[in-house]
Parts: sequence; C-alpha cells; structure tokens
Amino acid sequence: MQRPFILTVVFLLVHSGLLFSQDRFQQLNTLLQSSPLLQTSDVGIVVYDLTDQKIVFEHQADHLYRPASVQKLLTTITAISTLGPDYCLDTSWNLQGDTLVFKGGFDPFFSESDLDSLLQAVPQHQHISADVTMTDSTYWGKGWCWDDAPNSFQPYLSPLMLDEGCVSVEVCPSVADSLAIVRVHPFSPIYSISNMVVTKRGQNNDLHITRNWMQQGNDILLTGTVSTPQTLSISIFPSDRFFMSVVANKLVWANTDNRTTNRHFHRPITDVILKTLKESDNLGAEALFYHLASHHARHAHANSSDAVEAINDFIQDKLHLNPSAYHIADGSGLSNYNRISARLVLAFLQYAHAHIQDFSSYLPVSGIDGTLKNRLASKKHRRKIHAKTGSMSGVSSLAGYLTTADGHMLAFVIINQNMLSQRDARHFQDEFLKRLWQHP
Repeated sequence: MQRPFILTVVFLLVHSGLLFSQDRFQQLNTLLQSSPLLQTSDVGIVVYDLTDQKIVFEHQADHLYRPASVQKLLTTITAISTLGPDYCLDTSWNLQGDTLVFKGGFDPFFSESDLDSLLQAVPQHQHISADVTMTDSTYWGKGWCWDDAPNSFQPYLSPLMLDEGCVSVEVCPSVADSLAIVRVHPFSPIYSISNMVVTKRGQNNDLHITRNWMQQGNDILLTGTVSTPQTLSISIFPSDRFFMSVVANKLVWANTDNRTTNRHFHRPITDVILKTLKESDNLGAEALFYHLASHHARHAHANSSDAVEAINDFIQDKLHLNPSAYHIADGSGLSNYNRISARLVLAFLQYAHAHIQDFSSYLPVSGIDGTLKNRLASKKHRRKIHAKTGSMSGVSSLAGYLTTADGHMLAFVIINQNMLSQRDARHFQDEFLKRLWQHP
C-alpha cells in the first residue's frame, strides 16, 4: 500500500531537481542573450559539475581564444605534474680556478636578500662570470608587445634574475616647487637617473617613468609632479648583466677569507606556483615554462619550443586531447599568439582537481586574496570561488572552481574576447558566477 506513495515522492524529488536545473540553465542563457557586452564581443564558457561528474553548461566551448593569464593554469599544472611537487629552482655559485661562476637556475623571485644569503662564505677569487646556459638567449616570449619593454610586468627573461629584473624607484616630495627626492634600489652602475619630478603640495601625484628602451639603454627618466611618497618599478636591460653588476658591487665589501667552493639557494616549485597564480606573475610563469623546456630537452640552451612540446605532450598523454587543435606560444599569456579553448582549460582544471593535492589553494580566493581580493566579496560569495583571472587588450578571462549554495563543486571557464571594457567583462563574469552559485 505504501509503495506507490514512495515512488511518487521519489519522482517528485527527481522532477523538482530537473526543474531547478532547467531554471538555472535558463537564467544563464538569459544572461548571455541580454548582455549588451555580447552584442559586440564573444565569449567561450564551459561549466563542469565535479560532484555529479557532468557538463552542466557550455557556450562556444570549443572556439579558440587568446586566454590572457588563464594560460598560467596550463603552465603551472603541467609543471607541478611533470617536475613534481618537490622540485626546486636553484641559483648557485662555484669556484672554478680563480673565477667565481654564478649559475642561473631561473628563479623568478630571487631577491637582493636572497643574494646576500648566497654571497655568504664567498672564497678568494680574481674574476666573476655568469653561467646562463640553462636557456637560449631569447629574452622575450613569442608574440609579446614590443612597446611593453620598460614595464615591470614584461621583464627580460634570463636564468639569472634579481628582483624580477627591475629596480624599485622611490620618489618623495621635498620643498614645494623644487625637485623631489629619488632613491633607487638595488644599486648598480648599469643604470643612471635623470630626475625632473617637481614637488607640488596639495595636488594629485602625476608621475611618469621610462628609460631609453628603444636603444636598449638604462637611462631612467622621471618626470611629473609628486605630493606624497610614491614607489615605481621599471625593468633593466638585460637581466643577467643587471644581476652580475649588483654582485660585483656587493663583492667589493664581501668577506673573502672563506674556503667554501660552492653554495646554492633553493626555491620550491610550490612557492613559485603560489605567487604566480595568486598575483598573476608573468615572470613566475615564464620561469616554469623554461624549467619545463630544460627538463623536456635535457640539454643546455633550452628554448620556448621545448616548453611547448612539454605542454603538448601533457595535453596528449594526460588529457587525451589533440594538441594540434591549439596553439601555445608562451607560459604566461602575454603572447598574442596563444589560441586555446575553454574546453581545454577545463580539462586542465579537471586533471588538477583529481591529481594535484589542494590545487585550488594556489588560486586567488573571492573576496580574500590575490587578483580576486575585491571581487565577489559579498558574504554569500566570499571564499566560494577559487579562480585564475586574466586580462590583456581585448581579453578578460576567469577559470577555476566554485562551491555552490548546495555544496556542489563546479569547475568553470569563461573567456571574454574582443571587448573594449575590462570592467564590463568582469561584471558579466561575476553575474554569471552569482547565478551559477545558486545551483541547482
């Protein structure tokens, strides 16, 4: 007598779930159809329910797009899977005869304090030299914009990096209508400073920094006005010569009475991945890209083609997709030549979720940190999204994981393309995720 009642309840629950799912699907479709942004631009979207193991939404998921910094997901996931979580990036020196040789291991975050640590116990020597044989001599990625040269987000790549290949320029106001005070760090004779910044009390700061980068020079020019202390950053050309010039200056004051013959500084790959993804650090991604190249090529002077082969092998062997369907040009997403699909990025996210312990912890968290610190920060959305952002001219992307209101874990990818406004694209992405969060 009770069986029909039980079957009816089960049917109603299942049917109710389908209705909720269809309603949510309709909400997402309505957003796409009504968005003014998509009247003049494109978007590729795919959403996979990791809890139920099925695709729940897709739109142009196989179209090819420039991914911007979402490209870093491909690089970091391939790197930690291929090189292993215990892999380290090393910078070292060793004494060869009377020459102190500094060997670059492409540590992207090697700092001046790290250098001071490395220079402890320096032995007697007559000469210093740089070993940068880990990679070829190409200092930019394929498809990078030439006019971004002096910007700190596009440093000159080298196995020997110091302070991400940049100097920090502190500008402080002085007496009104007089030149501001300028301090540059770290010191190196490789650059010069021309200060034309004027102190203007009670005005907004209007600072400009550049150098004669078209001549590959390091004559840094500061112009504009300042009313409060400001710190700027600018790249120095080339990174390995900058590194060695700072070393030479420090060794003048170093203790050379020791008998140590070598010393290493190790940085765990997990530390590099964390900063690369949280802060969207281009240099960190390119360093991992070239470590993949070196591991894949197994010889000195590895190049970007070796890194591309390593990622393509991962796509084919681990994700079981056809790498020839995509084009990968660099590790960071700075390149205008990258062409990948939302579905490919999803495959990387699915693999990471299944095979890399706590991979989502490397990603920015909504309303908490990284590039999502100020996005989706309301009480109900805060901490619910772990995702990598991406932005460049005409591109805005977001990909990662979302925990829905009912506890489902979703993997999602959104790549907006050919739009004029980054703000409009981010607004669309946030609205999409808010509706997705209500699942089912």
